[in-house]
Amino acid sequence: MWIKIEGANRATKQQQNDIAALRKQMTNVQNQGMAPADKRAWMNEATRKLADKYRFIHDIIEDTNTNMSKAVNRSIRIGMPINWQKGPEQFTD
Repeated sequence: MWIKIEGANRATKQQQNDIAALRKQMTNVQNQGMAPADKRAWMNEATRKLADKYRFIHDIIEDTNTNMSKAVNRSIRIGMPINWQKGPEQFTD
């Protein structure tokens, strides 16, 4: 179970880094003196990319939940904060 969760975490880590970089770029573009039409087009494209990255993370988490739930015949939920004082039971209903 821990190995599968770590695999999902690794799969989403790059997306999280890309999201942070893209948000920084968006802030920089907002502060630049670009033509309004160019700025709007760039921001729209960046927003689409940002949504795709969030969707990718969501899909990885949902796929992992589904696969792990099938494996143990119980509902599994990952993608929430981990309480290190508890065991794997925190991921089930």
